Amino acid sequence: MDNNTRAAVAADHLVGNLWFTLDALPLIAAHLDPDTMRMIVPGPAAMAYSEMCRLMRSPSEQLSAGALEAGLRAQGFNFGWLSDLQQRIGAESVDVLHQYAAEVNNAAALRKIQMQCTEAARAAQADDARAEVVAAELVTKLATSAQAATNVEHISQVAGRVRQRLQDVRAGNDKQGLRTGFHALDRLFQMEHGDLIILGGRPSQGKTSLWQQIFLNVAERIAETGDNGQVVMFSADDTSEKIMTAMACAKVLVDQKRLMNRTATVQEWDLVEQGIAHIESLPIYIDETSGPTIDTMYYRCAMLSAQKPVRLAGMDYMELIRHDKIRDDLQKVEASATGAKGIGRTLGFPFLMLSQLRKDVDNRADKWPTASDVRYAGEAEADKMLLIMRPEHYIARGESVDCDDKDREGVALVNVAKNKRGDVGLVRLAFRKEFARFADLAQEV
Repeated sequence: MDNNTRAAVAADHLVGNLWFTLDALPLIAAHLDPDTMRMIVPGPAAMAYSEMCRLMRSPSEQLSAGALEAGLRAQGFNFGWLSDLQQRIGAESVDVLHQYAAEVNNAAALRKIQMQCTEAARAAQADDARAEVVAAELVTKLATSAQAATNVEHISQVAGRVRQRLQDVRAGNDKQGLRTGFHALDRLFQMEHGDLIILGGRPSQGKTSLWQQIFLNVAERIAETGDNGQVVMFSADDTSEKIMTAMACAKVLVDQKRLMNRTATVQEWDLVEQGIAHIESLPIYIDETSGPTIDTMYYRCAMLSAQKPVRLAGMDYMELIRHDKIRDDLQKVEASATGAKGIGRTLGFPFLMLSQLRKDVDNRADKWPTASDVRYAGEAEADKMLLIMRPEHYIARGESVDCDDKDREGVALVNVAKNKRGDVGLVRLAFRKEFARFADLAQEV
């Protein structure tokens, strides 16, 4: 998806949300002017935004939904476009609206840069052209355009968003953070907009099951609260059928192996059908594209966001993201981490990504994974990092484990190894291997 297309999607979301939250307009208008909007998206979005800004700055008129509708009706505004838009999107935070405004500004700046380079090329062809003059003028213009593309804003513009966020936190209405659904884990951290969260572990530790269950928990929470949101899972490792089967079996506590070898009871088959019926009602989207690129994932998320907000997206595994122009493994992982984080920051949701840890972990006496065990140092971009280890996995293989929980059955250790703006520490979860099911230790699994 090119910059102009992303900007068009951002402009639609921005206008659709501002229509219901006109109080946020002064904060947005402080760094996005109507002319910039018109240059990038000449159409209903630009017309509506221009009228909003006109009313806001008018000394004799009041900024209200009624005045806005009347002003646009007089201009022949397409209210059918607006109605369709409002059906596709949901309410989003002011922080996300600022990201949309930045997307429009960036596209406008890039277009100006293109125009300026074209003008410089023409000037350079003139008979009387002087290289130093043409170059100096181009550098000046490019610097101005580049400045316009940045998210630079006065601290006073930030203050309103901070106050609102803190008020929401105080009132218990903070919607910035998503809960994993595990109380022990949620007490330590939450998944926030723009976060890149890496969930790592060695093979057979349960990381894929934990990844799937977090998505299931978030989707269930969305459905329970009536939130107009959805979650998006990118899986290059498993098919969508395998993912849903695993989720359904874990939900209703049925051993998937019993289904596959046809030893399950009638009751177990019925339970799995109940699990499938429950999950198919949830706002979960799965993309099983083999070797997706960052652009592919951005495009999918942007298109889904145009229908209703994406609350959480993720990928298994970080190492399976394709980079056609990069050959070095280190650079590939770094590009994957940076790209995934960019998707979440631009579109306004956390990105939860699986990673296979280095083999060095298995050679240690305690088998304890650390942040540096993420392959090729992909942890650098991560805001938060969860590393999972099950002592009984190693004991079952006849290996010794030097840790305090080595004799506890059904316990998974989750190391919150990195947590920007929060605490790190150890979380213990219950794990039933036969069901690939996690739970808080205090709960029945």
